[in-house]
Amino acid sequence: MAPMRCEPERKIMPRNAVVSKRYVRALTFLADDKHDPELAKKILAELQGLWGAVKTSKELKSFFVNPVISKSDKKEVLAELKDKLPITQRFFSALIDSGRFVNLPEIIEEFEKYLEGLTGELSVSLESARSLSDSQVEEIRAMLQEKWGRKLKIQTKLNPEILGGFVARAPGRILDASLSHQFEILKQSLAG
Repeated sequence: MAPMRCEPERKIMPRNAVVSKRYVRALTFLADDKHDPELAKKILAELQGLWGAVKTSKELKSFFVNPVISKSDKKEVLAELKDKLPITQRFFSALIDSGRFVNLPEIIEEFEKYLEGLTGELSVSLESARSLSDSQVEEIRAMLQEKWGRKLKIQTKLNPEILGGFVARAPGRILDASLSHQFEILKQSLAG
């Protein structure tokens, strides 16, 4: 019997990730053409603005993702939003034409990564058990910027499960300074 050959495992990207990266490449041509991080930020704001409206409205979400509703009807609604989407209206129209509007969250996520590379900023999700004051957020920002060596864009969110302290998450990085984590460490040290 011949020995079995072990081939290296290939990492296969999920189909949505591949699709999202293609659409982000199209968006980056808009921003790269002028080498303008501010333009990229405006593009991201328009993407997030429309998706924010869609995900908070059951009717809008149903309207844009429902394949039964005609593409022309969807484009008419987009045309009415021309003033709010001056840079990205044609992009959204292309998403509707290709039936890829449902991929918008992944596209936004990929575009955020592109913008981080362009500006050098790192997106950080800062979880805390209670609302943090502006001065507390700035104190944490300064500490994380020193530790991670990058400018930070921080989004805060509440997570009562951490009991106290905070958890900072960024792509490839995490700093868990939560009480729940400290209790877990104490519990493990007492058990061992």
